[in-house]
Amino acid sequence: MATLRTIVLLLLFIGSAGMAQAQTFFLQPAKSLNSNGNWEIKLLHKPDRDIRYDYSQNLDGLNAFLKVGANPNNYNLTQASVSGVFSELNPQDMGLTPGKYYARITNSTATTTNGILIDPREDLVYSNEILLIIEAQNAPTVFAPRGEITNATPTFEWEDIPGVEAYWIIFSSTPFEIV
Repeated sequence: MATLRTIVLLLLFIGSAGMAQAQTFFLQPAKSLNSNGNWEIKLLHKPDRDIRYDYSQNLDGLNAFLKVGANPNNYNLTQASVSGVFSELNPQDMGLTPGKYYARITNSTATTTNGILIDPREDLVYSNEILLIIEAQNAPTVFAPRGEITNATPTFEWEDIPGVEAYWIIFSSTPFEIV
């Protein structure tokens, strides 16, 4: 496995005629502030709170952007300028509503992974792709079951919330809060 990885890396940096030599860097999973005021890697992010993106390369002077799309390897929804070794961006300010998104940082003008990888610029940089999930702030309206449940396998029905792809059904005999 190590030998194969070495060969792939050599091919990436040697390149071929007409291909850019790309310098890749690591984009960490997105972070949100926890209750103690510290940045913490989270799967779900609130739409009105800043999200922090840390990366392993200083991007000052590279005219790089965090590019976001609704599908893997396609970043055509929105973008935000990034620099330094981290950026804090607000999903609402970027026009992101509840839903699942994919993001990558690059200084390429391309909006697809394939386009980024074949960008001929000599100073090309790009990161790995990360998943970004913006959570809805309201619960769905439940239609069924209501009242006494007599069926051992009830059917649950609710009004969909735009952008939400998955729901949790939680049973509890006492009140609780999800943080």
